[in-house]
Amino acid sequence: MRSASRSIRNNLSGDCDDFAILIAALIESIGGRTRISFAYNTTTGKAHAFTEVYVTTDPEYFQDIVNIICENYWPNEFSIHYTIDTEGHYWLNLDWFGNPQHPGGEYYEYTYRTIYYPTENPPYYLTENK
Repeated sequence: MRSASRSIRNNLSGDCDDFAILIAALIESIGGRTRISFAYNTTTGKAHAFTEVYVTTDPEYFQDIVNIICENYWPNEFSIHYTIDTEGHYWLNLDWFGNPQHPGGEYYEYTYRTIYYPTENPPYYLTENK
């Protein structure tokens, strides 16, 4: 796991956790809010990291964002993947794992995940089962 600046200095090289940290840092640097998930698949024994970006608590506004994504990528050819937390926050998946790769792409198939909120004051994490 590297810092965002180290991934940039290394020509954007790295694995999923490096990518998740870099994407989160870039979004946070322009005022966005993110969270990073460390997801585990107990069937395969594999783990994966990915970023989600906070969008809104308003379902109509979120639908507007979904429509914009669909218009700018391949309309009607894919689904937008997101989660709604217990407080009604819409979190858009920014993982590069799925295919095709786009904002709101497919989630990694996990059994449970640890969600880290790196810039909350204080930073915290929680575990969530799928």
